[in-house]
Amino acid sequence: MVTKISAPLGPPEPASVEGAAAAEVDKAEALNGPARAAESAAADAVSRIAEDMASGRITREEAVERIVGEALESDLVRAAPAEVRAEIAAALESLVATDPYLQSLVRGLASAPSDQGS
Repeated sequence: MVTKISAPLGPPEPASVEGAAAAEVDKAEALNGPARAAESAAADAVSRIAEDMASGRITREEAVERIVGEALESDLVRAAPAEVRAEIAAALESLVATDPYLQSLVRGLASAPSDQGS
């Protein structure tokens, strides 16, 4: 028995390649949308913290605590089991306290007016 192939063999037509590329872009945008929203929310939170620090409403140390708190409230961390969340919190606090690079970043933050002279 011989089966006839209804579609020609060979490379796809240019129109179908363009259509496939557009479909892939649509899929990528659908998948990246929630990630972009989360990035935007995180950036907004950090911007609010920076504004509070710049206006003197919070100290540099309070700003660092709030940034760590924002990280711990991320969807990924909140979805983790309690013991994992506790380990992440301890690791972040330890890094902020002991990592020389993070300490230099914290020192580089603009001091709130209430921090000056201390």
